[in-house]
Amino acid sequence: MIGNDVVDIKLASLHSNWQRKGYLDKIFTDLEQHFISNSRDQNKQVWQFWSRKEAVYKVLIQQGFKKGYYPKKIECLDTNSIGGIVVFKNNTYYTKSLSSIDYVHSIAVLNESNLNQIKKIKWSNCCIKIDGIPFLKSNANLLNISKSHHGRFEEVVSLNF
Repeated sequence: MIGNDVVDIKLASLHSNWQRKGYLDKIFTDLEQHFISNSRDQNKQVWQFWSRKEAVYKVLIQQGFKKGYYPKKIECLDTNSIGGIVVFKNNTYYTKSLSSIDYVHSIAVLNESNLNQIKKIKWSNCCIKIDGIPFLKSNANLLNISKSHHGRFEEVVSLNF
């Protein structure tokens, strides 16, 4: 299983004022807020944490967890800008993030070794959604994939086995 999320930094800055009173309290745990307040680039840290949480949420849905809004229950345990550990209900997820001045893109997997197996793909006729979950049809198999888009960016990823 794999999840991913991309954030268009320019669009996010226009639509989401994370500095307004109460915003961080609704989305981030005390630990995450501590990391954000001590970050050299608070804006990028906010969107990296958000992206990592969203990527994990997409894995949770693939695992059969109920759809909902519970970002504070998904917690980033570190500020590593390249990758990091995220937890949800005693389950550990491994994330990898890429960022530039324009975007943050995060990928989440169940097994840390899978972070080396990530492959970008294009959405095609072989990609389908079943109950809102994207899959890639490969021969007689359905492989988990993840699709994310925000503003100017779209990312579709799979695990390359």
